[in-house]
Amino acid sequence: MKCILKGVRLSFPNLFQASSVNGSEPRFAANFLIEPDSENAKAVNTAVAQAAKDKWGAKAELELKN
Repeated sequence: MKCILKGVRLSFPNLFQASSVNGSEPRFAANFLIEPDSENAKAVNTAVAQAAKDKWGAKAELELKN
C-alpha cells in the first residue's frame, strides 16, 4: 500500500541508515507532522484502515479501536 503525503514536515528521520533504540533490531523510521483535518491525514487514516483490513479482515475495526 502506498500513501503519498504532500507538504508535510519530517522529523527524526532515519531514512538512509537504520537505527536501534534500547538494543532493539535496527529499523528505518520517520515522524511526519500532519494537520489533523487535512487531506494528508485522511490519506493516512485510509491507508491504515486498508492495511488493518488486509491483515485482520473482519476484526480490523476492533483492532484499530484498541
